[in-house]
Amino acid sequence: MCLSAFLDFWQDLEIQSYQQITFVGFSNGANFIMGLLTKQSNLADNYILLHPSDLEYAFPMENSRAEILFTLGQNDQLVDQVALENLVDDWQALAFPKANLARFDKGHFLSQDELIYVRNWYQERINEKA
Repeated sequence: MCLSAFLDFWQDLEIQSYQQITFVGFSNGANFIMGLLTKQSNLADNYILLHPSDLEYAFPMENSRAEILFTLGQNDQLVDQVALENLVDDWQALAFPKANLARFDKGHFLSQDELIYVRNWYQERINEKA
């Protein structure tokens, strides 16, 4: 129900004037965004999904223009690393060719290295589309 309610809300927003939209989520926030992608894959230009879990959602619809950055902590006890790696591979092969996974050596939190990486990744996308 939350996914449908958000999508209804999103449709009512007047976002035509924005040049670029990026969704960012950490942990359950990233999981929520992944759920949105299974319902409607063209909500944003970029997605930054920090430490999501593979919750075995339905497969998303294809969206070749969107870029997705997944991040993973190598010492993250809350995320099944193999399942997430497989999910990223599947999404990249079948729905989002511009998806990629960045690994960091920390746990289920955002390290300084990860924040710098995400900032640089995001800035590159902004510069490319400017």
